[in-house]
Amino acid sequence: MLFGSRFSIFPMVAFLCLTSTVSAEMNHSMSSDDSHLALPAPKTNGVDAATLEIRKNKIEEIYNKLIYPFPKAILANPKLVDHIFDSKNIRGRVTPAGAYYDMEAVIEYFYAFAYTGITRVDAVKINKIVAAGDIVAVDVDLHFCGIPYIACDPSIAKDMFNTTLRQTGFYTFNDDNKVVSFDLTIPNLGEAHNVASEFKRNMAIEGVCMNLTTSHLNIVTDEIKLEGTCTKYFDGPEDFAEGFPVTDSPRKNCIRFMNSIPYGTWDQPKSNTFVCRMLHSLLTPVREMHCAHTSYDGGGKCVDQEYSQFFEKAY
Repeated sequence: MLFGSRFSIFPMVAFLCLTSTVSAEMNHSMSSDDSHLALPAPKTNGVDAATLEIRKNKIEEIYNKLIYPFPKAILANPKLVDHIFDSKNIRGRVTPAGAYYDMEAVIEYFYAFAYTGITRVDAVKINKIVAAGDIVAVDVDLHFCGIPYIACDPSIAKDMFNTTLRQTGFYTFNDDNKVVSFDLTIPNLGEAHNVASEFKRNMAIEGVCMNLTTSHLNIVTDEIKLEGTCTKYFDGPEDFAEGFPVTDSPRKNCIRFMNSIPYGTWDQPKSNTFVCRMLHSLLTPVREMHCAHTSYDGGGKCVDQEYSQFFEKAY
């Protein structure tokens, strides 16, 4: 037994020596270059966390730059947001406002509506923002304050000077971390902006027609221009249907025409209504092309649309 015990220990010692040598060599190898053993960054639907954070930051930047006076600078120089949007391929839809198929239209939607000269965004609250794969989902509250901008209070959802709108939806990014499309919704837009009283409706029509035919505010320079943005669209019989009682006053023609069509609702502004033309009139100081949308035939935008059209394009 003693003989057997004495010699049986040798294989064990040899094994221990061998394993310690191998272990030492492995440790040396790992310490000299163990970068190939680093854990990969966690991914969500194939996109790493750092990229998702970049994309969320860009969406936050879109909304934070809606706050006055950023929109004026961006309308004057759209390249200020070239790092956010894919300017060659961008498209999007905002329900119920409309759809936008080029960079100019997208810039106008976000920044010309954020400052109209009558109202401006003065606060933004991002309630939720989630990123996965190429998509960033957002839920955000936008607070608008009206002139004379002395009673602005983001805690007020709705009163004479304050209106809070909520926007929810999805942004899609490309491999360069730029937004290529968006599909957004503004719920309760009608409840926020519809007016029932005849007096307020008449005031709205008067204001829009003054802007279109008499004088307007340049929202980039804040200069008052003593000319309408779209006077030539309301100054002659060729601008209206046969038999329309045209006068020598573009302003009167505009008012008469706007009163001749349904007033409409902000729940469905894409229609042959005054509300649609009011919406597009806000963009006429930026681009004359919107004048056609305020005119008699609606320019292909302010026309009645089929329900099925909502489903014809993906964003």
